[in-house]
Amino acid sequence: MSRSSANPVGTDGHEPASPSRRLAVDTETLAISALLGAVFVVGLATVGDYGMTVDEFNADDYGPKALAWYTSGFTDRSSFDTIEDTLWYYGPWFHILIAFVQSLGLADHWTVRHAMTFMAGLAGLAALLPIGRLAVGRWAGIVAIGLCLTTGYLYGSIFFTPIDIPFLFAMTWATLAIIVMAGPVVPSWPATISAGLLTGLAIATRASGLITQVYLLGAMGLCGLEAIVRPRGSMGRNLLRIGARTVCSVAIGWVAAFALWPWLQIGDPFSQFKPAFLLFANHPNSLGFWSWGQRVLSTDLPWFYVPSQLAARLPEGFLALLAIAIVFALALVFGFLRANCEAIARRRTARLRALALVLARSRRQLIVWAAVILPIGFIIFRNSTLYDGIRHVMFLIPMLAVIAGIGFLRLLPILRRVPVTAAVIGGPISGYRCGRSSFCTRLNMLPPACSPEPWRAPMGASIRIISPLPQPWHFVASKKGSTMRCPGDLPRTRRAS
Repeated sequence: MSRSSANPVGTDGHEPASPSRRLAVDTETLAISALLGAVFVVGLATVGDYGMTVDEFNADDYGPKALAWYTSGFTDRSSFDTIEDTLWYYGPWFHILIAFVQSLGLADHWTVRHAMTFMAGLAGLAALLPIGRLAVGRWAGIVAIGLCLTTGYLYGSIFFTPIDIPFLFAMTWATLAIIVMAGPVVPSWPATISAGLLTGLAIATRASGLITQVYLLGAMGLCGLEAIVRPRGSMGRNLLRIGARTVCSVAIGWVAAFALWPWLQIGDPFSQFKPAFLLFANHPNSLGFWSWGQRVLSTDLPWFYVPSQLAARLPEGFLALLAIAIVFALALVFGFLRANCEAIARRRTARLRALALVLARSRRQLIVWAAVILPIGFIIFRNSTLYDGIRHVMFLIPMLAVIAGIGFLRLLPILRRVPVTAAVIGGPISGYRCGRSSFCTRLNMLPPACSPEPWRAPMGASIRIISPLPQPWHFVASKKGSTMRCPGDLPRTRRAS
């Protein structure tokens, strides 16, 4: 038997997966399914324990009135006239969905809202499985999901954060759709339509979802680069097809956003979109709070605010894997730039084309990096308004977890050489993280950073606690009793003297 017949190659140029590889893929899928299934059961079993936040009251009022806009044939303007000012600058699709489910009378009104928000958050995290597999490799997805679920700040928030959790859902699935679209040199029409619809969903959730179309344009630019530099193929025809699909996907996104967001429907969509985008890019709401021992304003934050807040709130293992991934990424970037400089100096055109091809074919992983770097860069450049910690950029945590998955896969060969040591060190750390997250989100107690005693208040009360944290926090009373519930892990910092 010849070598070619013994190792057949598929039509896509890759060898078909061996039985062991298929088994490994199935094992990963089964492991993630079991993990998400267990979290789903635990989440629904405890969803009634969570109290209401101020934003939920406003969103709960928005949903039925936005639904009335559609059911009345676009004549009921209560979603513009009788809700909190500027709330119409957010798309209401998720709140409409909640209002519909609440109308079925399946459970308590607020329990339904919390259950729906929880399921949206969990569905957003589920997208990390295909993102990790396509952009990084096998097992990166389950690592990313595990890191997110053991981040108490995120897990606690997915029950009662009415706008930022749907935005996390939309952003992760839009990013996945763009990664799928960017797989082949010329995207397929189903992938093009899906990316358009999901980027439109992100825009219709929060105006800053527009950045997903920036990811899309960058990814299609790299597809075009591969069409130009690869040694075979019809360059001109492929570039036209890539361009046509890009334009169609962007247009579909705006049509979807228009259909889902009433604010865009009462005037010129682009003119309506501009004030919504600009308001939340630099919101005039100026709040003073303490951050790392300094008094700052929400409208004038230091450039390092978001990175430092993430460093304070992400688990230690999460940060360690992130650091490993960043170090390896910087080494790769340095090596890539050095190789390009050498090729330019020696006028080696073929070498430059080969390097450009490597860059273009790395586009799936580059999308993930862009989904972290571009939002943070935009916030720093525009000096955007942020308050309530990093609630507004919570959608970054899943993408950071995927990058941490890169660090895990880089570390894995070392761990395989010393499996016993890795188990001895990693087991207790994992147990500690799960236990601490449970302490904050399941036992209804503030962590030691705030107080050794539980805070108690009447049902549904909202209290602002100025604690030795980088900024004020809102805590809400549990509906099952009077014990306060912490939204997740809080950084242990000391009060400034």
